[in-house]
Amino acid sequence: MSLISYGCHTEGQPCRHGPPHATVYVAVGDPHEAARQAASCRTYAENRAWRVVGTVIEPTPDLPLERREGWRRVNTSADGEAVEIVVVHSPDAVDADAGVFQCLSERFRKRQKVLVAVSGIPEPEQPGRREKSR
Repeated sequence: MSLISYGCHTEGQPCRHGPPHATVYVAVGDPHEAARQAASCRTYAENRAWRVVGTVIEPTPDLPLERREGWRRVNTSADGEAVEIVVVHSPDAVDADAGVFQCLSERFRKRQKVLVAVSGIPEPEQPGRREKSR
């Protein structure tokens, strides 16, 4: 179930129709790897019919998240109406601790936004799958 509202609920603001807007956030030091991850994130978003409206390549991935200029830009975009979804390549783009990614995802949901990782998150086990594999 999507938490993104497609209705017009903001007084005084024009309604925006169409696919949800996404921005890509990549935090990796190697420019070639950054380009590869950004392309992977854009493909992921486009395959879901999300409109990619920006890509942020973090120039300082070793800084704590709250001190990263690129992450601040992403958060500012997500605070407004410009972006509903932030796509990262893997949870470690925001922190080496996967729990931090989960907490950030929850904060995004509370703002009716989505933080999603393309890879690095285990798929939930399907009901009955374990019994069938035995």
